[in-house]
Amino acid sequence: MLVRDDGSIVGTVGGGCVEAEVWQAAREVMESEKPRTLTFNLNQNPKYDTGLVCGGTLDIFIEPVLPPASLYIFGAGHVAFNLYRTANNAGFDVSVVDDRESYANRERFPEAKEVIAEDFEQAMTRVTPNETSYLVIVTRGHHDDMRVLRWAVQTQARYVGMIGSKRKTITIFRELVKEGIPEKLFERVHAPVGLDIGAITPEEIAVAITAELIAARRGVERPLPHMSWFHSRELLDERMFLCETLCHLWFMPFSGEFMPTLGLIEYQDAKPEVRAVYDDIMSTRKTDWINNFWKVLANDPVTLKRTWEDIKQIMAPGALDALTKELIYVAVSVTNQCGYCIASHTVSARNKGMTDDTFRELMAVVGMANESNRLASGYQIEIDEQFKT
Repeated sequence: MLVRDDGSIVGTVGGGCVEAEVWQAAREVMESEKPRTLTFNLNQNPKYDTGLVCGGTLDIFIEPVLPPASLYIFGAGHVAFNLYRTANNAGFDVSVVDDRESYANRERFPEAKEVIAEDFEQAMTRVTPNETSYLVIVTRGHHDDMRVLRWAVQTQARYVGMIGSKRKTITIFRELVKEGIPEKLFERVHAPVGLDIGAITPEEIAVAITAELIAARRGVERPLPHMSWFHSRELLDERMFLCETLCHLWFMPFSGEFMPTLGLIEYQDAKPEVRAVYDDIMSTRKTDWINNFWKVLANDPVTLKRTWEDIKQIMAPGALDALTKELIYVAVSVTNQCGYCIASHTVSARNKGMTDDTFRELMAVVGMANESNRLASGYQIEIDEQFKT
């Protein structure tokens, strides 16, 4: 028996009161999108005699007939590529949108329902999400993420997710609210996107995002470890959020706010020589985004190129392995109280294998070294002959 959205029926399960209860249950299944099984004991309740012959037990399985779940991925980099693969295997009809033809093409996404290679603003006029649509924003820069999110929260999409840190999420949220977009529209946004399973690599991040997509599709009601700030946020000011982050990572307290002196140069706005450096950074690091450090340095292309070439050479594995170099970088950054470098190189060190135990020991050594340095400097202790080389 088929029950349509308008309540009309095709076929029958025998009529009578049983069919009436099945019809009502079917309407509820359409709402919840979760299957149910109804069991009728026809031996004990005479009220069912009006439609079916008495005797026996009747089990009826009710399953919703759902349209395909359409997933639109905005961005076509490493995370997007792996998300396309995992979500496609999970049964989503995947479409990919990116403004780079070298990334958004059929060779890279052969099984995608649609591949759109054009400016995001133009692409968004072609996409019409409905209540069965899922939108995931994983572009290569904050500027494009914000452009897409501005549009996405005003659609009928069932799910909207955006990659990025909590700090980035808060910054974009506040900027869009300032533009006049109602705050309540962000209540359904998943940002940072995905379930908190400790994902680090693009492949793992794709699994975390796909798991959250499945949970949204199946209407999971039990609590899940969502990473989204919007699902548990308190409107903290910039300073309190930064303090919370630094304390969590055992960083030194920060007494002021970041006041950038120069703007960020996004990829699409960059000069050719800057784009060349950006491309080399993404290729070397195997990422599809540029962090803010380089975007600020891009205001001076000469400084950008020189700094990147020096860091690329110095941080490459040599007599010291890559992890050791990152640990040294973190230690020096802590001593110099550079919050940005602490955050970026801590993430890099974790990606290279740093564990929580390693980090704790590193901080203990850094703290001890700073303390003994101050004592030695304060007392002006003479260097032992054995230490002179």
